[in-house]
Amino acid sequence: MSSKTVILSSELRSRVNQIAHTAGQKHALDTRAKLLQDLQRLVQVGATVQAIQEHLDTFEASK
Repeated sequence: MSSKTVILSSELRSRVNQIAHTAGQKHALDTRAKLLQDLQRLVQVGATVQAIQEHLDTFEASK
């Protein structure tokens, strides 16, 4: 299978960049919401700061 380089007009390239940017922002907001939910749950069950740090480390390593 050969790949060909696609040459996009600046208008199309701009649109692709905008779509990617919007998707990235949504992903960031979703990730933030998930982490805050996780941290809220950990605090409610009395997790130590160390346990919270370990959770964040694990989450970050999985990405």
